[in-house]
Amino acid sequence: MKPVEEQFKLLMRGVEFGDEVTKKNMEEELRERLKEDRPLRVYLGVDPTSPDLHLGHIVPIQKLKQFQDLGHEITFLISDFRAMVGDP
Repeated sequence: MKPVEEQFKLLMRGVEFGDEVTKKNMEEELRERLKEDRPLRVYLGVDPTSPDLHLGHIVPIQKLKQFQDLGHEITFLISDFRAMVGDP
């Protein structure tokens, strides 16, 4: 695996937070987990409210790819249940 700081810089590129406290906490937690020098497990579940994925879904998928390229384990799940029955 790449050094912690190199991974951190890549994974944080393009990431924005709602406030400084959240940003600080998330950065500290990511650094700590990367220092463990073992693959992280990263999960993204998408349950679209329509039968189609759209361009907006590519942003988190690209971030998953960065994790994968760094040797981390990713799980990407696409569900279609709400798209079939409608969102109540």
